[in-house]
Amino acid sequence: MFEPWVGERFGAADNIVGGRRVLCVGESHYAGEHPVGSKVPEMTADAMRLYRSRPPGERWVRTFDNVAWAVSGKSREELECDGKRGEFEVWSSLALYNYIPKLLAKTPRSNRPTPEQFQDGKAAFEDVLQATNPQVLLVWGYELFPWIIRNHYPEYDGHPWSFAGEWIDLPRNPSMRAVRMQHPSTGYSPKAWHDVIQRALCL
Repeated sequence: MFEPWVGERFGAADNIVGGRRVLCVGESHYAGEHPVGSKVPEMTADAMRLYRSRPPGERWVRTFDNVAWAVSGKSREELECDGKRGEFEVWSSLALYNYIPKLLAKTPRSNRPTPEQFQDGKAAFEDVLQATNPQVLLVWGYELFPWIIRNHYPEYDGHPWSFAGEWIDLPRNPSMRAVRMQHPSTGYSPKAWHDVIQRALCL
């Protein structure tokens, strides 16, 4: 499996999300330098180190920037400090994990996870939840969200693929709020999602 990346201010009382422990849940990893189906535990941490050093413009960088803008409610210009990008400072209050526990494909959008692969992610994600103890999950993508319900809320009496609300509270101890968020890679409005995230943080 991939180890989660945890920002240094994750759960800190004065972090940007009001002291909440917020875990962003992506879908899968892609890389050309590793075999498809392999497990590279440090890949998520490596991606965040690379993100911190990359200039804006690349599509995958924009994906992470979109989340920073949505969480903070601020633009690139508002986050900039002394000529340096400020998006990573937002990320320092968050954690990140990709649900599919093995490398999915060589390039983005070249493959989609199978139901079996989503099911295979269940045990690994439970381990991550135990390790990070998040209060809020920002689940990236409407395709991933139903699997969060199916795999981690077995008592749910509805149809996971019919759920269209902003979030659902998973009956854990303590309760955990899972936000059904549009994937931040395309057609994403940070302003609109900031409003949703702010409401979801009012546990």
